[in-house]
Amino acid sequence: MELLTLDIGGSTIKYGIVDSKGNISNKGKFKTPSDSKESLYNTIKIIWNEYGSNSKGLAISMPGVIDTKKGFAYSGGVLHYIKNCEIAKEISEIINTNVIVANDAKCAGVAELGFGSLKDIDDGVVLVLGTGIGGCIIKDKKLYEGKHFSSAEVSYLLSGATEKESRDKLWVIKNGIEGLADTVEKYYGKHNFTGFDIFELANAGDERILKALKEFSKNVAEGIFTLQAILDVEKFAIGGGISEQPILIKLINEAYDEIHDNFVEEFNSPIYRPKIEVCKFHNDANLLGAYYRFRTIYNIK
Repeated sequence: MELLTLDIGGSTIKYGIVDSKGNISNKGKFKTPSDSKESLYNTIKIIWNEYGSNSKGLAISMPGVIDTKKGFAYSGGVLHYIKNCEIAKEISEIINTNVIVANDAKCAGVAELGFGSLKDIDDGVVLVLGTGIGGCIIKDKKLYEGKHFSSAEVSYLLSGATEKESRDKLWVIKNGIEGLADTVEKYYGKHNFTGFDIFELANAGDERILKALKEFSKNVAEGIFTLQAILDVEKFAIGGGISEQPILIKLINEAYDEIHDNFVEEFNSPIYRPKIEVCKFHNDANLLGAYYRFRTIYNIK
């Protein structure tokens, strides 16, 4: 079965045709409309008309709190114009095909559970470092969505914040793309570095960039430690574009070891030290996960 899949993010809509073996062809991207739901739907229609002729349906990965079985979006995360709508039904009526819509981080988690870094474990967490921080909890080899479909909305973890205006204390501000840029600026001054520039300098041994990445990685590790104290899983898999940089995973593990060892020494902590590894599928995880969620919803073997 071939299926057109979309991964809708805050800045781009990635698309690709996924087959039953998990191969992805005809990959490309469009700019994500920032103004309205109608503009988004129109862009989806354009992609469908161009690439969906041989597809058995449309599977969409996107941010937000989403009931995939009912096709209902309570929110759209960074897509602020998506709120309390029957999103799958609305899109289906526009392009006249079966449509499923699922949370992006949960799609990434399902892809890793079935074919990637979480394949051989019972309990794990996927964290996707991007514009926000996506999360997915796997419990007993199954996706845990939560009673209200908002499990693992880890962007909203607080770190010492007591006031509504303490936006800078949210984990997403520290370890989303904005947080990485701000941390680098703290050590390097104002520059318009891309993610590629940052890691190219880090791999070349630039001391200021390395200090910034160590601070960034420590914040990530603190978030993982907090989650581990609650969830007690076997493994955390880190995704998102910057996760493809081996130095980042190395620095996160080093920071986690320091935190873990300090708590064990001072408090005789019983918290298990989980493995922290990179996701297998990186930027393709959401497309693959959307494909497999479509198969699950429509009971396609």
